[in-house]
Amino acid sequence: MKTLIRSLCVGAFAYLLTAPTAGAEMVFYLPMDEGEGAPMDASGNDRHGAFEAEPDWIDGKFGKALSFQSQKWMKIPVDDPDIFINPFTVTVWINPPLAGNTWQQVVRCGPHNGSGRYSWFVNNGGFMSWRGFARGGWNAWSTMPGGVISANEWTQIAIVNPGDEFVNYVNGEEAHRNAFAAGDGQTTYVGLGWDGVSGGEFYDGAVDDVAVFDEALSADDIAKFADGPVGEALSVDPQGKTAVSWGLLKFE
Repeated sequence: MKTLIRSLCVGAFAYLLTAPTAGAEMVFYLPMDEGEGAPMDASGNDRHGAFEAEPDWIDGKFGKALSFQSQKWMKIPVDDPDIFINPFTVTVWINPPLAGNTWQQVVRCGPHNGSGRYSWFVNNGGFMSWRGFARGGWNAWSTMPGGVISANEWTQIAIVNPGDEFVNYVNGEEAHRNAFAAGDGQTTYVGLGWDGVSGGEFYDGAVDDVAVFDEALSADDIAKFADGPVGEALSVDPQGKTAVSWGLLKFE
């Protein structure tokens, strides 16, 4: 029995060394494997997706995915109004055509009217740009160099805010970083594909395996998400636990 306990403790410690950053908690996680209906939140936080204009289910990077075309979009409710002012991480797989609208909203946060607006655009030049609304206008706060995203290919993208800068990743590799800036107001939902208003900015591509964390994950964490689904990288089905809890759950 002592040998078994010792082995489990050693194994647990080894796992924690590679587990996602301690203290980070999932806001929501949409694996998008349902194949029908709206995608469900696998974090245990019940922040399920709600279609505003229903996209199509297609084969994805991992299992199924959603294709947002012709002004299709959805919302995920959040109850942390400062989610994109405080440290955060967003990771998602995209498959963009890099055609049509020059700027396309992969992520668009609301409310649209008033404050709390953030957008993560993909540009036809093959790059992402994180933008926020402040002081009465839109600001391009973190823009990757061109040509880092390919058309019609699955690409993992992530943006991390540790508090003082934005760090952008493509397929697990750092692509760009610059100083942090915060928008005015608060956020009530995270949207995917469009905002229902900006006619020339809807996304015409596919999305898979979307996760938002309330902390800045490390480069090693992001690299794991580029190798497989977020849930697989965590080794257990996430249930809104801290990273340390995820590591311990594996050995319960």
